[in-house]
Amino acid sequence: MYVYQQLSAKILFVELRASNRQMTCRHCLADRSVELSGTGRGNMNQADPRVRRTRKLLQQALVDLLAEKSFHSINVQEVVERATVNRATFYAHFPDKYALLDYVVGEWFREALTRAGLGGTQFNELNLRKLISTVLTVVRTFHGGCRPGDRDVQPMLETKLQAVLAEFLEDWLGGASATPGAAAKLVSWTIFGSAMEWARESEAEDLDARVDQILGFVLNGMGALAPRGQRIAAAS
Repeated sequence: MYVYQQLSAKILFVELRASNRQMTCRHCLADRSVELSGTGRGNMNQADPRVRRTRKLLQQALVDLLAEKSFHSINVQEVVERATVNRATFYAHFPDKYALLDYVVGEWFREALTRAGLGGTQFNELNLRKLISTVLTVVRTFHGGCRPGDRDVQPMLETKLQAVLAEFLEDWLGGASATPGAAAKLVSWTIFGSAMEWARESEAEDLDARVDQILGFVLNGMGALAPRGQRIAAAS
């Protein structure tokens, strides 16, 4: 998807704040058909503080390297040296550097939703509006930042972000839809697809106007996914 050009601590795909320091993504993840790092390796306990600490070290190492060079020029040895861990430790967590990048993107996006005040909230129209505005702002801000040499890796970033958005929505919509999985897919593709289109427009319409447009479409679409009995009752 997008690659960012500010060089002070970089992380894939958008601004990330960690330890009160802003990190901006520079490099994009290669297009792959399988999510590589969402569940970790083997039976590793994701809640184990040691696992979390190691992943944080690896994540920060990649971020720092991205501030210095392109993603394609980074290798696993450089990551482990920067993180002060060994290669066996790296491969216990991630199969390759693409999986680490995939993990970084997913973690960033989850943290971005939390920073927007959406963590632990319930579905309602106000929060949905905030979610749409957040996604539009992120995509618009960083669209087009990918360097020519890294553009071949954009599709995976797009897929990853949309998948994390759908995951968030499925949990969020659990009490608001009889079919949260289907509703989450509909809403995530509607929001993310519209954000991509809006970001590509040279003279894009006002943010609030686009948010209103997406919000209406999403709410109507969710109504169509309601059980038939509920739709009949609402229409009568």
